[in-house]
Amino acid sequence: MEIRKQQIELMESLLEYLPKMIQGINTAVAQYQSAQEGKANELMIDIIDGMKWLIDAVTLTASIQKEPIDITELHEHFNEMISAFENTDYVLLGDILEYEILPILENWNESCQSN
Repeated sequence: MEIRKQQIELMESLLEYLPKMIQGINTAVAQYQSAQEGKANELMIDIIDGMKWLIDAVTLTASIQKEPIDITELHEHFNEMISAFENTDYVLLGDILEYEILPILENWNESCQSN
């Protein structure tokens, strides 16, 4: 029973964190699009750490999710995002964040709200 309680608490944390992550990604995208790469790169470190936490949290709460969340799609784009970041391809990075990562996280947010 203790594990289930921890999973519920983790799911609650996930619900609180997802909107903040979405907002942070939107900010980074806007900064990349307005050629403020330095500011966006500072956010990217937190975004990368946050995405790792999200993947772990979703994985650890899988047994209590009413609608299972599939992390494979995010994982695929996460690796593309890391590669673009390492290669300083900020246009690609902004596009991956805006058109690939954000829709996934927004879907997760909706899915978690119904759990």
